Amino acid sequence: MTIDYTFRPATIADTETIADHRTWMFAEIGIDMATLTQNRDYYVPWLAERLSNGNYIGILVEYEKQVIAGAGLWVAIGAPLPTLHSHDLRRANIVNVYTHTDHRRKGLARQMMTRLIDLGREAGYPVAQLHASDAGRPLYESMGFSNTNEFRLFL
Repeated sequence: MTIDYTFRPATIADTETIADHRTWMFAEIGIDMATLTQNRDYYVPWLAERLSNGNYIGILVEYEKQVIAGAGLWVAIGAPLPTLHSHDLRRANIVNVYTHTDHRRKGLARQMMTRLIDLGREAGYPVAQLHASDAGRPLYESMGFSNTNEFRLFL
């Protein structure tokens, strides 16, 4: 039996759904719901603005008229890096990669990632970057992503 999934671009009307995916994604890696709820209050208007101005490109997957997976590409401007060999300061940040548990291990995340990477290449971005959970790391490594030396200190 073949499951019929539909891939489609995200629109401003999908803001809450994308925010739900982001919340569930972070909850799965152990961030408490109080923190996630507070963050959502800031994230929803941030996302809505970027969906409206084209600075966030989302891909959603539907099954039986329900959005069951999604991922996004958010374009940010970074400082010049010697490792990029490019003067283009744009970064394709891949974010919010999430698939509902009932639909995992079916290649949906790989298909969404492939589409986002292709969009980034077509737009001429010099690099795609993301933060990986332990669950997502094998997929990203299999697609050619490499671990970097990034550290973080909360101030």
